[in-house]
Amino acid sequence: AWYIQSRDISDIRQKMGSRLRYVTLANLDGFQQIGSRTRSGYYQTAGVTPTYYIDIPQKVIYGRYINDTDIDEHRKVCLVGERVVAELFDNDNPVGEDLTVDGSVYKIVGVITHTNENISVGFFSQDCVLLPFTTEQDAFDHKDRIGMISVGLYDKYDINTANSEISAILKRNHNIHPEDNAAMEIISMVDAVSVYES
Repeated sequence: AWYIQSRDISDIRQKMGSRLRYVTLANLDGFQQIGSRTRSGYYQTAGVTPTYYIDIPQKVIYGRYINDTDIDEHRKVCLVGERVVAELFDNDNPVGEDLTVDGSVYKIVGVITHTNENISVGFFSQDCVLLPFTTEQDAFDHKDRIGMISVGLYDKYDINTANSEISAILKRNHNIHPEDNAAMEIISMVDAVSVYES
C-alpha cells in the first residue's frame, strides 16, 4: 500500500500554480470511542484541513470551523456532528466542553451538520467528529500519511487536465506504472454534482 505524502502536495501545488484555489487534506479513521463526561459511543472520526467544508457541504450550527491556526499549532480541538451531540450531551451547544477521542481530550470548538446528502465520503457530518488534520496525524501516529486529497481550481480552468496532471505526479512519485489506473481513485466532483442536479 502507498499513501499520499507532503512532497506530493508540494509537487501538486507547484504544478497547479495560479490555477489552484485550495488543497484539502483528510484522513478517515473509522469508528473511534468518543465520550462526554457522562456518556460514550463509537462515531466516525477524521482529520481535515479548513477547506474540507467546501468539498463536503456542511454548516456550523454553533461555534466555529477548524482554522489554519488549529492546523499550524496542532491544537487539541474538534468539531462534533449534531447527532453525536444529541447522543452524548444534555444540551445542544457543548462548545467549550471537553470530548474524549480514543482516550485523548479535545476541546469542542464547533457543532456541524451536513447540507447536501448527495455528497459524502461515506458518512455525514452530523454523525462524526472532525479533528484538525495535523492533530489527527499526531493522535493516530500517521506521520507523513495523507489518506485523501481534494484539489479545487479557479472556475476558468479545466479539472480533467488537472486530474491527469495530479495522477501523473502521484504515479511518478510512488513508482506506479503510468497505465495502472487501479492504484488510485480520482473523482471529479463537477461530474458527481451534475448527476444530481440534472
